[in-house]
Amino acid sequence: MGRKSQPSGWSAVLAAAVLLASGAVAGCSQQYSSPIGQCSPNYTLTNPHGRFAIQQAGRNQSVQWGVYPSADIQARARRYKLDVYVGSRRVDSKTQAYAPHGSISQRDVSGKNGQIVKISGTVSDAASNILYLTVQCHLAR
Repeated sequence: MGRKSQPSGWSAVLAAAVLLASGAVAGCSQQYSSPIGQCSPNYTLTNPHGRFAIQQAGRNQSVQWGVYPSADIQARARRYKLDVYVGSRRVDSKTQAYAPHGSISQRDVSGKNGQIVKISGTVSDAASNILYLTVQCHLAR
């Protein structure tokens, strides 16, 4: 399958989740990259496929994030591997079998107003289908 880009932030992640839930052909991959949103006060999308959120209370405050696919998608997903960046610096990574969430400490965002938070990685199912996704937003200015 070829690469696709989607017009809105979290809908790109949701489109990837839909592909995973539909049981795409083994060995296929898709790449999705969201446009850059605003982390503060929140960047959230909820629909029948799941809920995806990044939240920051304000300037120099910690950031909370989560990727919460629907129950059907979570039942198919076997491995989530994500890296979390502030600007070009990796501040966290997750490799696990369940829907990831986490936080970025105040120390890692203080003085970085307006820089980009990027959550990037893959979701794979039992048939080794890979979804590459990137979700990003600007820290509060």
